[in-house]
Amino acid sequence: MLLGVQVPDPVFFCSVEAPSTSHQKALEDALGQLQREDPSLHVTLDQDTGQTVLSGMGELHLDIIRHRINKEYKVEAELGPLQVSYKETCRTSCTHTINVNKMIGDSKQAVTLTLSIKPQPNYKFKSLELSFSKDNQENLHAIRRHHMSALNRGVSSALTNGPILGFPVVDLKVALHWLDIGRGTSETIIAAAAAQCIHQIMQKTQCELLEPVMEVEVVTSEEHTSSVLADISRRRGNVLKVSHRQDMRVVTLECPLAELMGYSTVLRTLTSGTATFAMELSDYRPMSPQDQAAAIEAVTGFAPL
Repeated sequence: MLLGVQVPDPVFFCSVEAPSTSHQKALEDALGQLQREDPSLHVTLDQDTGQTVLSGMGELHLDIIRHRINKEYKVEAELGPLQVSYKETCRTSCTHTINVNKMIGDSKQAVTLTLSIKPQPNYKFKSLELSFSKDNQENLHAIRRHHMSALNRGVSSALTNGPILGFPVVDLKVALHWLDIGRGTSETIIAAAAAQCIHQIMQKTQCELLEPVMEVEVVTSEEHTSSVLADISRRRGNVLKVSHRQDMRVVTLECPLAELMGYSTVLRTLTSGTATFAMELSDYRPMSPQDQAAAIEAVTGFAPL
């Protein structure tokens, strides 16, 4: 059995716009074809702004996509500023109960549920866990499968939109402690109640940004090595090792992606165009309060209160 190719999460995103409404359909067709060819390219619609958003693996990746849209599909698409794809998480556990009781037409919709979150590094949410106690065993055992599916849809939806900047929320276990559903209550209301409960939990607890940290390999001559190392130190970089490759020096380091914007241009200038570099995602890590505040201001244009 052949294993599928694991596609890494995109680390950069930007908006893309057609030059006019008459070109919108051509742009959508081009993006659809490019997505089929390149699974690392993500195309989404921002529900708040209505903009089409491209997410990819780097500055060069998205620049190649723009070039292909322009040259192969004859659409002079405009890309917005490149931005870093952060993630969000919660630092502390929290339990919350929500009651939904409303009339929709002639139908009464009622849901009471209790959910909890718990930080869990490197955990990817797939479905709710059932948190049994002596007081809720009968309640949880009685949950129907389609109601559980609705709850999972609601939780998954809520975790796509974090409370700080609206980035996906990761590294959280979510557990169900109690569920009461009124007769005739729709699955849509059940899913919405679960999503609302998660959003309220995230407002109550301490949340933080996680930034993508890249592993970078720079190949440079010995005469330029000190300049490269000095520049890395100014970028919150951490040098892991410096090795030899024939008559060249190979600098292996870790550095936050936000500090590597435009790095190829800087590296060419520092080394008179003789150095090369490659990078890949290492992991997502918490930020200092100062760096998080700077990231929030860079994304929103406003300093956090």
